[in-house]
Amino acid sequence: MAIVYCRECKKEVSDAAVTCPHCGIAEPGKGAKPKPTTKDSIIGLLILCGIVGGLVFACSDSKEEKAAAAAKVEADTAACKKDLQCIGDKASMVAARPCAAAIERLAKGEVTWTDGTLESKFPRFRWLDESKTHLTLLGDKVQFANGFGAKINIKYFCQVDMSGDSPIVLNVNAMEGRW
Repeated sequence: MAIVYCRECKKEVSDAAVTCPHCGIAEPGKGAKPKPTTKDSIIGLLILCGIVGGLVFACSDSKEEKAAAAAKVEADTAACKKDLQCIGDKASMVAARPCAAAIERLAKGEVTWTDGTLESKFPRFRWLDESKTHLTLLGDKVQFANGFGAKINIKYFCQVDMSGDSPIVLNVNAMEGRW
């Protein structure tokens, strides 16, 4: 005779019980799983720990691999700072928000950005000072409202310092027209 779980209420009953004393179902032990013993629970826990430990060991990198990956990232970052296209693309993405905010502060009235969802506010860029990783980002995707409420196309630039981890806005300016 063994203790099993009732197939209906999941409470402990004898496997020889005709009805469950808790819920009254007939033959509660028929098809029910026996209650796991403490030994079974410990064995299951050890197997689970072994599997998790093996996965952690298999997925972790060695110190040499981590150092090599970090050195590669650092070399790629240094190479990007010397390449106008690479640093310009990066600056167009990471400096867009602070530059756009600075440009909006130049307006005396309403500001309307005309760039699309996937378009950049700064599609063009050029070196301001290559040795210091300073760039000038250029765009013309904004309209300022004049004193009469008419919207005027504006061209703008934003000079940024990309030498650190985050861009620093050095200067912004906006004037009427398109590039």
